[in-house]
Amino acid sequence: MTTRGREWLVGLLFIGLGILGLVFSLRYNLMNGTRIGPGAFPAGLAGIMALLGVVQCLIAFKTKDRSAAEPFRWRPVVFICLAVLLFGVFVERTGAVAALALSAFVAGFAGGRPKYSQVLIVYLTILAFAYFVVVMLIGMQLPLF
Repeated sequence: MTTRGREWLVGLLFIGLGILGLVFSLRYNLMNGTRIGPGAFPAGLAGIMALLGVVQCLIAFKTKDRSAAEPFRWRPVVFICLAVLLFGVFVERTGAVAALALSAFVAGFAGGRPKYSQVLIVYLTILAFAYFVVVMLIGMQLPLF
């Protein structure tokens, strides 16, 4: 498949998912008098997604590139999904510190052999961000250990 064909399919996928999101968000109230209802945010995100799909299709339509696209790489998809899955399984059992460490380590293999210094920097950054957002801003009790 050509690069242009892939861009076209991605645009159609975004349009389809945006329309599907709009359909599901309409099950909730969009507005209650003067207040925004629970369906407004998902409807807005779905609309933006569909609009991005239209833009992607227009870009693909105007592109003259007919070169062959590079083959799909499964390794990053598998390792990132595995990292998210492992975090979900281990966060309540071992705490956020250990679950994030395991998740960052596994995600490091997505690009081949991981550079452990980069994995450590990513781990510490995600840990600090998660603590700041979840514990300090939202006020959720996140089991750290």
